[in-house]
Amino acid sequence: MASLIRYQLMAKDMDVDAANPTLSASERAEHLFQQTLAVASGLRTRGEAAGQYQLQIWRNWEIDPNLAAVQRATTEHDSQYVAS
Repeated sequence: MASLIRYQLMAKDMDVDAANPTLSASERAEHLFQQTLAVASGLRTRGEAAGQYQLQIWRNWEIDPNLAAVQRATTEHDSQYVAS
């Protein structure tokens, strides 16, 4: 799950805002399910539309110095989603 800030920074590259605060968890799940069905039926993802055809579930942000700044900018905000 990405934070709202991370989604806003990367909205042109992401198909789903999994942290949308205006939707309930069940509404977000339904949106993700419908998006998955649409892609399985042939809808191109934003990455595919941009010519990207790789899948990466997780990225080690600290290895890529260009992405480390994004990670640092959102870490504090993301931490509120982690159960203590």
